[in-house]
This record gives sequence, C-alpha cells and structure tokens, in this order.
Amino acid sequence: AKAFRRVLNILLNEALRVRLITKEQKTSVRMRLVKGVYAAEDRINAIKELAVLTMLAQDERLRDLVTYALVGVGKPWSQSDMSATDADEDCNLDPDMVYRKAMSTINNQYLESILDVRRLGMSISVEEVGRLRDLWARASTRVPDARVVTLPMLLHLLVHCSEGELQGALPQAGVSGAAMAKAGEAGGLCGRIEQVEDAALQIVQNLGLAWELGDNPPRDLRQFCMVLLLDLGSLLSMLLVPEGATTPGSSDTMAADSDAREVGVVEDGLFAKWWDVCEAVVRFERVHRRFYAAFLVTYIKISSEKLLAQKADFDPELFLSMVVELLTEYRKRRPDYEAIVLTLDGRLSLLSTGSDSTRSSGSGDSVNQKKPIPPPQPAGKALDRRTREDIGSEFDRLFAWVDQQLPSNNRVRSLSRAPSPRGRTPSWQTAGGSGSIGPAGMDKMRSSS
Repeated sequence: AKAFRRVLNILLNEALRVRLITKEQKTSVRMRLVKGVYAAEDRINAIKELAVLTMLAQDERLRDLVTYALVGVGKPWSQSDMSATDADEDCNLDPDMVYRKAMSTINNQYLESILDVRRLGMSISVEEVGRLRDLWARASTRVPDARVVTLPMLLHLLVHCSEGELQGALPQAGVSGAAMAKAGEAGGLCGRIEQVEDAALQIVQNLGLAWELGDNPPRDLRQFCMVLLLDLGSLLSMLLVPEGATTPGSSDTMAADSDAREVGVVEDGLFAKWWDVCEAVVRFERVHRRFYAAFLVTYIKISSEKLLAQKADFDPELFLSMVVELLTEYRKRRPDYEAIVLTLDGRLSLLSTGSDSTRSSGSGDSVNQKKPIPPPQPAGKALDRRTREDIGSEFDRLFAWVDQQLPSNNRVRSLSRAPSPRGRTPSWQTAGGSGSIGPAGMDKMRSSS
C-alpha cells in the first residue's frame, strides 16, 4: 500500500508540475484511488494509466483531453444521451449483415479466435462443430480452413437451415426437461436448438455485435466499444506477418485452435489475441521511435482491460476519442504501412543493421572502434499493394464508423484540438526525432430472409 501511494504521488506530482491538474484535483484523484482501488492488478493498471496519459500530454493538442482523463481516473461514468434509440425496442438482426459478417470471419485468425463457438461457453462439442461446418459448406461458397464455426456462421445456419438439418447437427443430448417443455410451448424448434439460439443471441448482445448485425442497435457506448475491439484488433492484426510467411496471417501457427477449452464471453483468455496484437504493435512502434502511436495503443489496451472487466470507471467517450486519434495517425501513413514480422513465439523478428560490418572493419582504427553499434531493428517486410490499400480502406471505414457514433462536437472528443496549420509535429512522435436482443430478433431475421 505504501509503495502504491508513493508511486501515485510521483505521477500526480509530475502531472501537477506540467500543469495538467491543480493541487485540488491531485488531492481528489489521490484520495479516490487510495480509498477505492485495493486489488494489486487494479493498482498496477491505475499507475500505468496515469503514466501513459501524462506522456500523451506532450502533444499540446491532447492536453485538455488528458486533463479530463486524469481528473476522471477511478470515477464512475454515466451515459449522458440515450435518446437516439428506444431502450424498450428490440434489436432485430439483419440476415444480410449476419452473412457478410460470417464471410468476413472466415480465415480471419483474429476473429476466429474470439468468435469460435467452442470458446464462447455455448456447450457445443467438437462433433457438433464438424456437423455445423458440413451444413455451412452446403450453404456457402467459402469454408474456413480451420476446424471452426464462428458465431455469425452459426446465426446464419440457425436462420437458413431447416429444422431437420439443425436437429441432425445439434442432437438432443444433455437437454433438460424444462428446456424441452419450453420448446413444446414455443411450438417449433427442439429444445437443443432453442438452447443454442438463446445463447447465441445473448453473446451477440454481450459482445456488442448488435451494432454490426442489427437494424436498431442499442445506444450503449460500452457495447459499441466491445464490438470495436473486434474490428480494431482485426485491422491491426492485418499488419502482423509470421516470420517466413508471405502474407499476413498465413502461418498455421497463428490459426485458431478449434479444440480450445471454453473460456466464456469476457474472460481474459477469450481476448488473448487482442492483448498479443496490442503488445506487438506497441513494441514495433517504440523500436521505430513512433512513440505517439505506441502511447495511444498502450492507453487503449489499458482502458480495454477496464471495459472487459466491466469496471464502473471505464469511460467509453474517452476510449473512443483515443481510438479516433489512433485511426487518424494510421490514416496519415496510407499507403506506407509496414509489416510487423513476428517469430514463432510471438517476438519481433530482429535484424542487426550494420553491426557486423562495424565490428569487422578496421579493427585497428580508433574511429571505427568508438563508433556506436546501431541497435537491432525489426526485420522490415513489404506488404503488397493490395494489402496496403485494403488496410488503408479499413482504417477509413473504422474512422467513419466511430465518427458517426462519437461526432467531433462530442463534449469529450472536442477536448482534442485540431492541429495548427503552422504547427510542427513534436520530435517524440516521429521516427527520427441498452436494448436487448430476444427471440423476436431472430424471428424477424428469419422473416427478412
């Protein structure tokens, strides 16, 4: 506890020194964290959050936004505007949106790792996955390479396959008498199918997928942030290339494990790929001295931990404002995107540039002996033009989507000031210097299809 208070004082004193907060605000934040944060992991995350926010404030544009963030650390957030959607109105899944999402998950190892029905606590066996894949093969032109069925694929099958086909793929074993009675009252689907359907719709809501798959998504910014973890992680993972592979994600070592144990909807294990992608991007950006992007990804990662843990002080508006900054940073690079090459164990692939020649040339030359050896750099690998254009288009799409949900006049996002036309980029930034989804939603999708 003493160590926590000491480090907390150091960070808050630094924020006070650079005039990000006042003495009164420092006292308030310190008291709130000391009295309200007890778990060691939560204290570590609070320290990380304060540190990275203070570093982000080196950019003058973000000073007001950082001040807002610092003052709000540990403070519960409440949504200010729920008027855009009737909270009592059901969100109906759109069959075309579901199918497009299902197709986008095929051979997308990031999305497969999270949306694999075997990992979502739905009690679907390996044998059932095999039968569902057979159904999908008859219903679609593309079949995933891995032995996996994703949640959108399952939703599509539940709508378009006959009751007999679904009964063959999802047998009655393990269904309780109560579930069977309920199915009888419904007068249609068998108990096992209804059980899977209910679980699928609940997971759609938990993961915020209604924002992508529904015609009336609930105006819950927390759920929007959840689904953004899927899209943003999928996009950033396009930059990752396994060592020895010719295209991003083409190595079998990165394939989703369809036999993995069920881990639930918000368990850390379910989003393991998200943490891995963030760590790889941060290390790559830091090595290339692009600290601004590294700090943004670091903050987004820390904040997403609070989102997944359902912490009351998670601020969706602040999270989305930082995502906007990150997307803007990457949009500026288009089309000059670099591949992040990873070794088999997930580390950056390193290549010492010039060190061998420095060591071997002129061993008797005092100039050469004193010349510093350049640090190892990640092995560069060019992405093909089509991939770079696809990545750029995805950054544009995500930016437009977030901008629609959190417009520039939002009270939090507006704290980030637009850069001055005459201003120069700081050297440290550059390389070189609640509606619910019920059974009615599935019925509406069936009728729409």
